[in-house]
Amino acid sequence: MTLTRLLEVSMKFLKPDEIASIGLAERIWRECACPTGVRELTDLLEKAISECRQCGIRYAPILLQRKKALQRGTWSPPLGSDTVSGGATERGADNGVCAKCGGTGYMPIKGGRSMDLCSCEGWKKRTGPN
Repeated sequence: MTLTRLLEVSMKFLKPDEIASIGLAERIWRECACPTGVRELTDLLEKAISECRQCGIRYAPILLQRKKALQRGTWSPPLGSDTVSGGATERGADNGVCAKCGGTGYMPIKGGRSMDLCSCEGWKKRTGPN
């Protein structure tokens, strides 16, 4: 399970300069033991948005949309066979997702003004035919 799957984020709708914010949010989510509760996710999204601002990274609008929907109670993470429980998925703790980039293929460079390609080559998944 990844944070993008938990939040139902479709990477194909993100702009290139927003991808780094998703990777940053994925990293924070893993560092916080992969929370799935409404309050924990709300706090995590606030932290991710704040870090993006501090680093000068444009955050993906879906992060703010999900945070607000969680606060209002109009959206919650789906429950199902892939849902995270107790900080680990049924398929395994990392589910094969790159620990450096969160599966996005992009890593913010110190200072946050640009990105670097991750060695996992996850970015290649996004460059295929649309």
